Amino acid sequence: MQAWAKFISKTAWVWIVVWLIAAAVSWFAPKIPSLLSEDSKGFLPADMPSQRAMARLCEEFPDNAFASRAVVIFVRDNGLTLADKEAASAMARALVEKSEQWNWRVTAAALNPVMRPLLESSDGKAAIIVADLPAGSLTSHTVKRFREIARAVADLPRPGGLQIEITGSAAMGGLLESNAKRDVAMTTIWALAAVV
Repeated sequence: MQAWAKFISKTAWVWIVVWLIAAAVSWFAPKIPSLLSEDSKGFLPADMPSQRAMARLCEEFPDNAFASRAVVIFVRDNGLTLADKEAASAMARALVEKSEQWNWRVTAAALNPVMRPLLESSDGKAAIIVADLPAGSLTSHTVKRFREIARAVADLPRPGGLQIEITGSAAMGGLLESNAKRDVAMTTIWALAAVV
C-alpha cells in the first residue's frame, strides 16, 4: 500500500486529468434511465435496413405503421375446442375495449373472419390475436400498455389445458426494460462497492 500511495502521489496530476476526462465523457454519455424510456430506434443509423423499412412503411401506409406489436397465442395440443375459441373471442373483445383508450389496432379471427386463415393454424391447434401499438418496443409507454395486455390475459377465465402466451416486440420490450432496471441497480451497488 505504501508503494502504491507513493506512485499515486508522484503521478497525482495524471490521475486528476484522467478523472476529469472520465467525468466529461460520462456527462455527455446517454443516461441509462433515459434509454429505458425512449424509443430504441432513435439510436440506430437512418441507413440501417430496419430504419429504411420503417420509414418507407410510414411513408406509404401512415395509418398502418405501428411501432411495436404484442401477439397473444392460444394453443391446445389436441386442437382448440369451441370453449377455447370463445375464450379467444372474449380476449379480443377485451383488447378492443382498451384499444379505444390506448390507440391499439387489434386483429383477431373473431373480429375479422376474413383474416381467419392467417390467424389460426391449419391443423386447428393454435390461434393468435395481434395488438399493434403506436409506441416503440422499448418505450416506457409501450411497456405500460403491454402490462395492460398481460393483465387482461391473466384475468381471462380459460378452459383447462388451454395454453396462453404473449410474444412480439412489445413483450420483448417489457422483459428488456425489467432486466435493464435490475442490471442498473446491480451495477450501481457494485460500482459503489468498488469506489469504497
